[in-house]
Amino acid sequence: MTVMTLKMNYSASFLIIELVTNKKMLIKMIGRILDKINHIYAEYKSQTITTSFAEFGKGSHIGYPFNISGVNVYEHFDNPNDAKNIHIGKGVSLGSGITMFATRAKIYIGDKSFTGPNVTIMTGDHPFDIKGAYMADNMKNKLSAAGYDITPYDADVRIDEDVWIGCNVTILKGVHIGRGSIIAAGSVVTKSFPPYSIVGGVTSKLLKYRWMIDEIIEHEKKLYPQDKRLTREYLEKTRI
Repeated sequence: MTVMTLKMNYSASFLIIELVTNKKMLIKMIGRILDKINHIYAEYKSQTITTSFAEFGKGSHIGYPFNISGVNVYEHFDNPNDAKNIHIGKGVSLGSGITMFATRAKIYIGDKSFTGPNVTIMTGDHPFDIKGAYMADNMKNKLSAAGYDITPYDADVRIDEDVWIGCNVTILKGVHIGRGSIIAAGSVVTKSFPPYSIVGGVTSKLLKYRWMIDEIIEHEKKLYPQDKRLTREYLEKTRI
């Protein structure tokens, strides 16, 4: 093999290495740009949806992606992002992948509550007890126009202050979660629970309370003004 051939082989090898290196660098650079664009887009979508809520408190945040449908009482779907019956307090953090469907009822989430990813909150269910009709055809606006009482199929969901909702939790219509409660990951919540409950399971059950009543009273003295604190009488009455 001649010196010239060796030089040519070396040059070709160097060129291939350089092309491979540059390709990796180019892919890395494009990836970083796309990540930045995705981040900006997610922030834009998160900020845009907040303007459609009935209330979105200072310091609150919702992670993207999300699936929000706050449909008005007549089920006009002209604006699928109309969420005027969803109320979010101050300092609330809603994890990415959250689904909130509020049809004829409302969703309330109190100050300083937060969720993990992929939480679902539903204020309604589908009519299933209409004889002589497919369930898929039982649209509530049509039933209402036909004179059916559709009020049993929708009920507000209320989540009080300082509630921690774990990932993949589902909360169904009519549920009221008391202040300071914890909902374990993967739970399906079909009934209400009192303040400072620790809840888990499918369907959810009360596992225990975070504190004894005296401890709750001491805790609330440090966080809430007197007129906002839960009374001993209320705590005793609501305990299951």
